[in-house]
Amino acid sequence: MRESDGTPDGLRALLMEQLVPAVERSAAARLVCRPQPDESGGKPIAEGIERHHFIELCCCLRGRAEMWVGPKIAVCEEQQWVVIPSGTEHSTGILHCVTSVPEEVFSRLVWISIFPFGATVNLCESAYGVHRSTARRLFLSHHSQSCAEQIANELNQPRPGSELMIKSALLQMVVGLWRGQTAESGRLSEDFAAAPLPAPATGSRLSDRIIQQLRQQYYQSDLSLEKLARAVGSNKSHVSRQFKRETGLTVIEYLHKVRVDAAKRLLLSGLKVAAVAEFVGFSDAYYFSRIFTRLAGCPPSEYRQRAAE
Repeated sequence: MRESDGTPDGLRALLMEQLVPAVERSAAARLVCRPQPDESGGKPIAEGIERHHFIELCCCLRGRAEMWVGPKIAVCEEQQWVVIPSGTEHSTGILHCVTSVPEEVFSRLVWISIFPFGATVNLCESAYGVHRSTARRLFLSHHSQSCAEQIANELNQPRPGSELMIKSALLQMVVGLWRGQTAESGRLSEDFAAAPLPAPATGSRLSDRIIQQLRQQYYQSDLSLEKLARAVGSNKSHVSRQFKRETGLTVIEYLHKVRVDAAKRLLLSGLKVAAVAEFVGFSDAYYFSRIFTRLAGCPPSEYRQRAAE
């Protein structure tokens, strides 16, 4: 693995030159490997287990990798993907084998961790007992989370055509990341990945449906109450009253909360404050700073400085 493989340009080239062709060439039926019951006698070593609040996807570029995913083992062959739903225990990216001997394993994997504003991408290689990994790089894309959620849903509830839908969503996700801007710092702290993001709304109340729309569209600077009301088949007045009654917040107050939560994570990536403001839906960086300061208790630049200490 070359040093240049882990640069933003190196990973961007990997997305388009290796991942896109891998998805295009693979038969839809074998694109995602399905974990099988674990007959190895239990979990891998305790320090080899982790769980995240975000969806992770892994593609095997070369070799063969074994991963422990929940109570099952996923055996990932070349050009196959593993999808790890949020909240699922799984073996770490360092552990590429469960039943095999590490000294006998070779695999090169791409890991993609999904966030509402994009994804972190890194390349890792396990070669006969020696593991190497690039730094995680943040690629900004508003569509990566919706694509990943669609893939996870299709896997969880298979329907006619699910395999084709998964293939289409994978292509959209990878191309979207390839198009996206990369963070200036490139190297992300553990706080970035560990910080919890707003959980998806799963209830049937009107406010739950509005929250789901806010999570999906918060980055649109022209997002309006009228648009949200149309999306849930209601009108502005009813949405405004019902949302306040059910959540205790106005729609705009909740929207600001979602945007500031996303901004906190983006500030840890090294992006300039103005770029963060624009990416989370504020057309005016000064107004963004006012809202951020009110909700976070300090200006964006100070928040970033404190997080770095």
